[in-house]
Amino acid sequence: MNPKETQTRPLWRRVLRGIVVGAVALFLLALTARLAWGYVEARRLNAEIARIRAAGEPVTFEDLRSNTACPVVRPSVETGEADDGGPYYEAALALLRDRDAEPLWNACGTYRDALRASPTSRPSRNVAESVDKLLLDNTLTLDMLDRGAQCPTCRFAIGIEFGMGRCLEQLARARAAAKLLAARTLVRASQGQGDEAVESLISLLRLRRVFEPPITIAYLVKIASDSLACEDAAIILEVCRPSDPALMRLGDALLTTDGPRLLERRIAERAYAEFSGETAKPPTLLERSLLAERVYGLQCMRDLISDRLGSASAAGAAGPLPGQWPAGGFWMRPMALHWATGYLCDLSEFVQLARRPLPEALDVIRRGGPARSTFGRLIAPALEKMFVQTAGADAEARCAAVAVAVERYRRARNRLPASLDELVPEYARSLPSDPFTGKRLLYHHDGQGYLVYSVGENGKDDGGAVARARQGEPPADRGIRVRLPSQGAGKP
Repeated sequence: MNPKETQTRPLWRRVLRGIVVGAVALFLLALTARLAWGYVEARRLNAEIARIRAAGEPVTFEDLRSNTACPVVRPSVETGEADDGGPYYEAALALLRDRDAEPLWNACGTYRDALRASPTSRPSRNVAESVDKLLLDNTLTLDMLDRGAQCPTCRFAIGIEFGMGRCLEQLARARAAAKLLAARTLVRASQGQGDEAVESLISLLRLRRVFEPPITIAYLVKIASDSLACEDAAIILEVCRPSDPALMRLGDALLTTDGPRLLERRIAERAYAEFSGETAKPPTLLERSLLAERVYGLQCMRDLISDRLGSASAAGAAGPLPGQWPAGGFWMRPMALHWATGYLCDLSEFVQLARRPLPEALDVIRRGGPARSTFGRLIAPALEKMFVQTAGADAEARCAAVAVAVERYRRARNRLPASLDELVPEYARSLPSDPFTGKRLLYHHDGQGYLVYSVGENGKDDGGAVARARQGEPPADRGIRVRLPSQGAGKP
């Protein structure tokens, strides 16, 4: 045997043994670090969920339906099952025909554009016939929607707890139902049926109850529906002459776009006061939407948290949902827990932000927003968009309600008010503020019409530029312009 080989073998053995020992040590070190990191992140996640529960906020879909921190009206002495519009809305969405039909979208848009061209313009015969046929085909659906609107409560809601597929299908149906009601409103207005057009528009405004409490996608559909309703309110004021009681009902309906009807609000306020011991308003729809979004997030991460909360039901699991939070496997689980905790903390910050006045919340968003975690920054743009669009929709609704009061003043006194102060208290109990600034809404008038508007997202007065510059883009200012008949402002 070669002596050189005899000397080399022990060296290779030492090297190999060193490699094995080093690998085992590294593995044990990595395992220890992983277990320690996972333990710390699991405790942080548990602590955040415990904090949410201790605050009385929902962590499951059942909490959303029953928790007084996010109140949903239940049958009571004041509101029995007979007062529930939910079955009518559910039937209306089931009966809706051609919910994805492109002609409905195109015809409704064309009809609206024709009426907005001037107070005396009308759509072409082909467009009018197309819309009439759509309305005739959905007569029963419209009847169910009207019956639902007449009920003081609604216990049917488009929820994510039954799966994203069903939720998206119901959203498509609700969006089509909103378009259908808008089309009927336009037809009645063009035919000079003022009171009937107002009632149709109120049915559209009350349809938003099926979106509550919505996650982000449903909330944005609700906002778009409200914006359309405000445009149609301007058309009603321009092209027909509703009675004063009808205008009063329309003004009240426009001012409740961010909450339930008066009876529901009164019961919700009472339930909230009993729960919190404080005389305070219940959560706004924006806050409820963010609470629902957080519950959905907890559902998606149930594979992460079920073994740390005792059971899957404790985490609120209600069957498979798409978009499940990745468990990440054994080694990546601490990272997934870290992302999940950051996500929940950031959503909690957004919930707190929604409890502040909108001008303050928008100021925080302009300065960078509350999101701090990696995953939170990914979803922050969509959540921040909810705040901006909420302010825009609220501004348009408030401006439309003030415009209704201006119109009532004009018809009663045969002139336009010199300032909005003249509307109080006979035509408006109080004047709503600009949700973008917290200051007063702006008002201009001339011989052609009048304009009530908010400064919009940029916080600047752009002279009442309420027309959309491009399709899909919001106008510089948010509000409503009403043109007067050709006789001038002095004629009713």
